[in-house]
Amino acid sequence: MQITIYTGFSKRRNSTKQPTGGSDINCHLKDDTSIMSPVFELEGNNFSITYVKWDDRYYFVDDITSIRNNAIALSCSIDALATFKTAIGSYNCFIERASSQRDQYIIDNAISIEQRVIHADIVTSQLNNFSTTGTYILRVVGKDASSGGISNYAISQAELQSVLSYVFDSGNFPTEISDDIIKTFFNPFQYIVSLLWFPIDISSVVGTSSSIKLGWWEIQGSFKKLSGTGYTDIHQLSAPSNYYNDFRAYDPRYSQYVLHIPGTGAINLDPSLFSIGDIWCETTVDYLTGEANTSIALWSGGVRKGTVATVSGRWGVPITVGQVAGVTGGVVSTIGSIISGIGSGTVAGAIGGISGAVNGIENILSPTPSVMGNTGNRQQLVTKSAYSLSVRNFGSGDIPNDVYGRPLCKNMTIGSLTGFIKCSGASIEVAGDTVERDMIDNYLNTGFYYE
Repeated sequence: MQITIYTGFSKRRNSTKQPTGGSDINCHLKDDTSIMSPVFELEGNNFSITYVKWDDRYYFVDDITSIRNNAIALSCSIDALATFKTAIGSYNCFIERASSQRDQYIIDNAISIEQRVIHADIVTSQLNNFSTTGTYILRVVGKDASSGGISNYAISQAELQSVLSYVFDSGNFPTEISDDIIKTFFNPFQYIVSLLWFPIDISSVVGTSSSIKLGWWEIQGSFKKLSGTGYTDIHQLSAPSNYYNDFRAYDPRYSQYVLHIPGTGAINLDPSLFSIGDIWCETTVDYLTGEANTSIALWSGGVRKGTVATVSGRWGVPITVGQVAGVTGGVVSTIGSIISGIGSGTVAGAIGGISGAVNGIENILSPTPSVMGNTGNRQQLVTKSAYSLSVRNFGSGDIPNDVYGRPLCKNMTIGSLTGFIKCSGASIEVAGDTVERDMIDNYLNTGFYYE
């Protein structure tokens, strides 16, 4: 009988690689040998033979022994992948992993995660109509019956100064504070329901020109009386640059996105959202309470998609208002310096001046005030006045593409791929015996190289 022998040919055991060339040589088949593990006896002392082909089957040479002078025996084992390469190449099955093709958005748990940040980026969007000076929303009780007795005004720092100057000028209330008994009950400050500061320019507030109806009195001027009870701030933020361009860009183990909303704080977002589109933030602010509700949605193709979260915060900073109780008489002489502090245009002067000024007026009619409201975090609204969307990327280990492939998860013909392939549920039909079929199925389902 005749076999083809190959010297110096090497291959992986889980590969379909076939040799070329070779030398045909006569040999004898050892008695009682198996087709799966044959032993060939041939003349000569060629100990460099590594591979054999016999009757359209390929074999690995496992061992070479000298059986007599100038004669050797080749102990071989079947190479089922090379033998049935044609059938394997035409087999269509579910390909779980492959090195020549992949679906980059399928999670690959074969890649390890590093606990170190390798990339960070941020995009920001400034508040609409933002102003460090801001706008004060003054709510007062007055004789204006059209608004149920409570009127709402948007005023600037200068206008607030003029209102306080009026309220705490004894000349404006000659009758009320001339009688010591009436002093006990009279407190013009009690007609102020609330005072909130907002980080927006007063020119953006919608209203009509009006005097201020404070109690039974009227403060003359062209103040802006609110036409509505709030406003809406809308922003669209694109995802910041990401270090990865595959599933890791949308996997929270590798990419973490944080959205900061002014006056509200930070919220973690699911990275997978950014595979759909941009982030859309719509914040509705209530002038009367200072509360802000932000709806976070997706934006893609010029269309707003579904809402992914709703959060609440505060954009209106309460300014403390002194409530007098009891009286010792007289208006303090320091009213001029108090008002000048209120009018300061600096951030620190504005917040400190306003709260300090109103608290400083406590001695006007009474030395023992009670407090309505509390001071909000105006400094945070001024220094963090933009929506910001940031990303942090964590490192990953080496990608085992050449030796383990990447996720593909498609039904495909094996021959359309090259390199490493791992199937799932493969059960191939070949013109071989049961051992060969089981061997091929095992290689296909645990990983092999089509080459």
